[in-house]
Amino acid sequence: HLPCYIGMMIDKRNGVFSIVALSAAIKILLILPLATESFSPSTQAAFTPLSRLIVRNTNTPVVLEKETPADELQDGIKNCKTMQEINDIWQKYETQMKPFYVGFSWNQVSRILSDYKEVAKVKREPETLTPLLRLTNETCREMNRGSLAITSHRMAKMSAKLNLPIDSALWKGIASRATEMTEYNEQQISNTLWAFAKAKQKDQLLFDHFADLGLEKLGTFKPQDISNTLWSYATLRHASPKLFNTAAEEAIKKMNKFEIWQISNTLWSYATLR
Repeated sequence: HLPCYIGMMIDKRNGVFSIVALSAAIKILLILPLATESFSPSTQAAFTPLSRLIVRNTNTPVVLEKETPADELQDGIKNCKTMQEINDIWQKYETQMKPFYVGFSWNQVSRILSDYKEVAKVKREPETLTPLLRLTNETCREMNRGSLAITSHRMAKMSAKLNLPIDSALWKGIASRATEMTEYNEQQISNTLWAFAKAKQKDQLLFDHFADLGLEKLGTFKPQDISNTLWSYATLRHASPKLFNTAAEEAIKKMNKFEIWQISNTLWSYATLR
């Protein structure tokens, strides 16, 4: 009943919205295939396998006379404008860095890569990502829910933007840690699922785990959380009938708050796993 209800809601809105929303939904339902990225041998060689990518820097880190306050480290990472600056901070304060700072660093990397010049530079020199990827691999099994969600989400965005794959070994480590924890909030659930779907990393245990958690929290999901969660399951063709049935009820209740693209993604998800 969800598509019919969406049609009724769209019809109640102004004409422009109706045309745009319906055309977007129809286009996605009929012609939008799941994208499959292909990578050149040279790119794959640069980013896989993880054992070749993540190599510890043999340079001796700077020894500090006293520990730098946490807020100063956060400010230092936040003020970084390039990947090299991120790497410099990690090398300098390596003995003080904790898993939390990895997620914080990935968040800053996402901001850095909003600059097209930095994107071009990293594409030319993908090895600049090696230190952070290595540290992510080393610390992901100690991350809390928030750091894990931020790290996976920003990593997937970076990988998609640069068209550079990240070895599945790292994703497996993140998935293993994620399934050990509960008490995620709705955004952490949807962001983690979105990251794995975006990176085309299908993990049965992870998606089953989050399906159970999602069922408990769907009532607090915002439209974007609902849309992204359903899109993630559909993208990886991971069926979860109970989750989808319950999500349909929530979507109907909150349809007035859905954006056009969220409606389109939701319809596409149900059509894909029908």
